[in-house]
Amino acid sequence: MIKNLIIIILMFSTLFPISFSFLPSVISTRFIAAILGSFILFLSIMRRRKIRQGKMLTVFMLTILVSVWSFLCTLIFNLAGDYTYVKLPVTIFIIYLSSYLCLSAIKSFHGKVDFNLVTKYFIYTIVFQSIIVIAQFSSPEIAGFLIKIQRLTEEQAGIANYHLEDGSRFIGFGLLFYTASFFYGTALVLIAFQLKYNGYNRKELIVSSLLYLFIFFVGMGLSRTTVVGFITSMLLIIFPINNFSILLKLVFKFIIYIFLIVLSVFTVLKLFPNLFRGLDNLIGNAFDFFISYINTGSVSSESASGTLDFLVFPEQASTYIVGTGLYEMYSSIGDFNYSDIGYLRLIYYFGFPGLVLFFLVEIKILNLAFKRKKLLPIYYSMLVILLVTNFKGLTTLAVIAMMFALIPNDRIEESK
Repeated sequence: MIKNLIIIILMFSTLFPISFSFLPSVISTRFIAAILGSFILFLSIMRRRKIRQGKMLTVFMLTILVSVWSFLCTLIFNLAGDYTYVKLPVTIFIIYLSSYLCLSAIKSFHGKVDFNLVTKYFIYTIVFQSIIVIAQFSSPEIAGFLIKIQRLTEEQAGIANYHLEDGSRFIGFGLLFYTASFFYGTALVLIAFQLKYNGYNRKELIVSSLLYLFIFFVGMGLSRTTVVGFITSMLLIIFPINNFSILLKLVFKFIIYIFLIVLSVFTVLKLFPNLFRGLDNLIGNAFDFFISYINTGSVSSESASGTLDFLVFPEQASTYIVGTGLYEMYSSIGDFNYSDIGYLRLIYYFGFPGLVLFFLVEIKILNLAFKRKKLLPIYYSMLVILLVTNFKGLTTLAVIAMMFALIPNDRIEESK
């Protein structure tokens, strides 16, 4: 139990970097994990153990290209001084070291590190985050304390407090708003993959179905874009059809169990209407497009409509080439328009060349993590999440993919 908790805390610190208000802003939980990871890596090198991470060299070379181009766009071409992606090599290296620490802990406690173990602890970490999410939503005291100890901007703290007081949205710990969607979406994809390809007995299938629904509901409460991961995970279960009879049986069981669970929840709601009355605003906000379809027959969402309001393309041709050099330093100077849309934010920062380099880094890490014969369904699912969710906000899957990219190739094959 203690060993599992240690691994979960280490993975939590890496996936959800928290900057505490009582520490310098540069120090986050991920940074601390990276420092520890560097010591483990150094000891491994001193003991002449095999460090088979030559495959990461391409990733680091790509991040250097992103950094150089960012430097040119922000300081030379635009005189803007916004270093957001100039720092990318350092960011990826910190992610690498902190992920290395997590996998070293798994290997130390289990004697090995493979795909199934990393998947298990990734899902456990999402569940751990979900418990904190529900605790914050249920208790203003806990929420106030956790928000206070984090180094949040005044705007972030204000929005978080508003949603918690209104009861319209879940708030995570080190995980705010839209970014939750790709962590929870990935968890849904991994559970769906395990269900389809590993096979479970009836008890395990019921538990996995409950876990899937729990993560889906919390994910939707955090960010409605989690629905992308939900749809992708459903497609993963259905396609490709290798053995139709086995697939049909699995899908039928999965749907039946989910239907029974939903029916049970619906029955409880009818018998005890006041039990979940405090969730009205949350459900209305998280599932607004479903509710809209039921009420009007058409799918619409305030969030999606708000995103389209930011669909403002650059007016100057030069912006498409070298951007404006502005990303975090929101300004009306020059041809710059703040947008939540990931693709536009990248174009406005360092043009199409920078956008292409950014996605090359992301896709390369996904390649190393999942582009293997037995994990291709996950690889394509993650590509869908990456490419689709960037229409809603800026999505980066690097920290998730890095956890799996550092698994030795032979362990991928042995674990399947």
